[in-house]
Amino acid sequence: MVSPRLLYAFDEGGGTVVHEKTGAGPDLEVPAIMNVLKKKVLSFPRWNNIVNTNMIEDMAMNLIGFIPLGAILMATMSLLGGIGRGYSRLIVVIIAFVFSLSIEIAQVWIPSRDSSLMDLMLNTLGGVLGMLLFEKIRMKKTAT
Repeated sequence: MVSPRLLYAFDEGGGTVVHEKTGAGPDLEVPAIMNVLKKKVLSFPRWNNIVNTNMIEDMAMNLIGFIPLGAILMATMSLLGGIGRGYSRLIVVIIAFVFSLSIEIAQVWIPSRDSSLMDLMLNTLGGVLGMLLFEKIRMKKTAT
């Protein structure tokens, strides 16, 4: 079993100092006033972050992940009937956008996540691609 190099238990029960338990590191001093870091909402990633492998995988997942949503929404709109094709498309795009926006806003309160404008755009585009994919498949079935 590996022993921790630093251990802060935060079990003092009061005061302004948190003692490091292994004796290897410094004690932490808790300030009287804490400043909460300001998280950015819908920030755009820097270009050097876009060209790394993890970011490209994240972008692909955001795009591909919303394709089923767009297809399912368009299938639902076509089953409802009575709604024109243009209105159905508009409703699908709005729902994909609002759903993605709600996810990005919720990520502001999750410490390990970032709210990204790029994710919002890719998710919405994925919804649009799903909608178009459904329409293409549907047209092939009606043509045969």
